[in-house]
Amino acid sequence: MDSSQFQKLIVTLKSGHISEFINLVDALTEKAPSCIFGSKNYDEFKNILERAYYGALSKCLITSRFNDFGKLFNCSDNLGIFIDVSNINIAEIMTKLHIEGLFAGDRGRIIELVRFFNKYNLFE
Repeated sequence: MDSSQFQKLIVTLKSGHISEFINLVDALTEKAPSCIFGSKNYDEFKNILERAYYGALSKCLITSRFNDFGKLFNCSDNLGIFIDVSNINIAEIMTKLHIEGLFAGDRGRIIELVRFFNKYNLFE
């Protein structure tokens, strides 16, 4: 994989187009699953990719795009990214989403949020 492909992954991820990002990852790993890990540029771009990845995960949560979060979370293995939930500000995000639910009159939202966050072990 060359640097332009890595850049395209990062730009697409930062743009918030999660489906397009997943399609790019699938296309890159479909023919040769090791093309990402075996790339000589992988170590160089891994830190940049991880920062963008955590930013995208956080943005999905804070904007209540839970389906996109799930897709992105599940895709991390294909990129060699181990999700460390300590890199996501769960308390701040949960608080914001709960307060939004209270203002909207949806008092049961906190239960849905806890269920979702537990599904992905985000409270660890």
